[in-house]
Amino acid sequence: MKDYLLNKDDRDEIAERGTSHSELAAERRAGGAEARMTERTAARAGRPAPWHSTEATTSFVYLGVVVADDTIYRLNSLGKRTSVLGPLAGAAAEVADGTSRHTLHRVLTVVGALSKKTSAAAFVVTADGELARRKLDGTIPVRRAQAQTIKFNALVRRSALSHPPGI
Repeated sequence: MKDYLLNKDDRDEIAERGTSHSELAAERRAGGAEARMTERTAARAGRPAPWHSTEATTSFVYLGVVVADDTIYRLNSLGKRTSVLGPLAGAAAEVADGTSRHTLHRVLTVVGALSKKTSAAAFVVTADGELARRKLDGTIPVRRAQAQTIKFNALVRRSALSHPPGI
């Protein structure tokens, strides 16, 4: 770098040490951004990650619910939480067996003859009997709802283990 592009303090320090600008910059980087990043990483290591926290919000879009603070909330069609469904403790999720059918359009095409239209329903039931139902159309939403069912039920079990009854 040209010396005239440096500020006066940098030029004086380079002249006094007899070093180059790149060596001076390397020394400053060691105490600069890299050191701050290391300090932030070390500070973060002391607190739990948000996905391990029970206060973290977890959305189950295909089931139609959101879990936050050990409470289950309903989701509207825009993905916003609307009302309280119930407590997480004792809840369960399930995807009902879907129906598969051939439609006339699918039968008339070669590719459509090999595929079926699948529809099913996803349910979330709380311990006090409240029910959230979400209609699913297509194989992809049904498969994603099945995957979210497994995650939801695992979250309920983990919550039960972290909050034993009677405490």
